[in-house]
Amino acid sequence: MPERANRRDQILDTASNFFMNQGYTSTSVRQIAEAVGCTEAALYYHFKDGKRELLRAVFEQHLPHFTSLIDRCGDADSLRDLVIRLGHQLNDHGREWAQRMRWMLVEYPVMDEEERDVFRQKHVQIRHRLTDMVRRFVSDPAEAEQTALLIMTFLFGYGQMFINLDVGQTVKFPPVELFYRLADRLDPEGA
Repeated sequence: MPERANRRDQILDTASNFFMNQGYTSTSVRQIAEAVGCTEAALYYHFKDGKRELLRAVFEQHLPHFTSLIDRCGDADSLRDLVIRLGHQLNDHGREWAQRMRWMLVEYPVMDEEERDVFRQKHVQIRHRLTDMVRRFVSDPAEAEQTALLIMTFLFGYGQMFINLDVGQTVKFPPVELFYRLADRLDPEGA
């Protein structure tokens, strides 16, 4: 049994590397199997739905790192504190997260609807986790969900501008200061 788990992990790691380096749509099941040194049948034994199941598994392997950023902020004592903690987490650990997300952003437009749905489902899980945290400070459920989505959008935009595009060198203040500004606007009493 350990060899099967090991082979499964090898397949998953190999698929992940191919997806990130040459893209999901440009990677074939045959390439993955050959790189692992197994047959396509062996790959399908571990991943019954083939490449799409591998995509799900790669998302599970890589996107939980973002949920761990959220989870590290679980002891926040206000909405303001939550936003600031998220900002520091993204600032401190965002490069790794951005590298893992970059290939998904490039591939998303060329994925079919079922493949996009895998990504959307993971996004919903992350959004629910953040919404649950926000609900501790925002009593109205609809407002809590909108606030969580606003924070996620801000995190994503921050990641694109200051991590992927590295425009932090062009501003005259530490980019993480933006999280303090957002926190002050979302929770003025928490300041």
